Amino acid sequence: MIIICFTEYPVQHSMEVTMRYLELPRLPEYITGKGNYVYSTNEKGYHSISIFKVDDKKVKKAFDAITKACLTFIDIPGYQYEIRMCHTAKEGIKLLA
Repeated sequence: MIIICFTEYPVQHSMEVTMRYLELPRLPEYITGKGNYVYSTNEKGYHSISIFKVDDKKVKKAFDAITKACLTFIDIPGYQYEIRMCHTAKEGIKLLA
């Protein structure tokens, strides 16, 4: 299964977010990172998208670990996160059958 984490935070807090990010412990080895991408907008500051691949049997543990990492930033003003669990198209088609 794929887990995607979306975050956003104001530009004025980018250094604090960066410093905390660098201090985070590594995620467990059963979570494989497929990318961490950052972009900015004029309206809301910085956004990041992190994509993780997880064995279906470890989804609950992975979701908890990713949530715990996101909660490290929750007291930063304007910081928000959203975590979505996604199926591949092939997995989604199987659900329709």
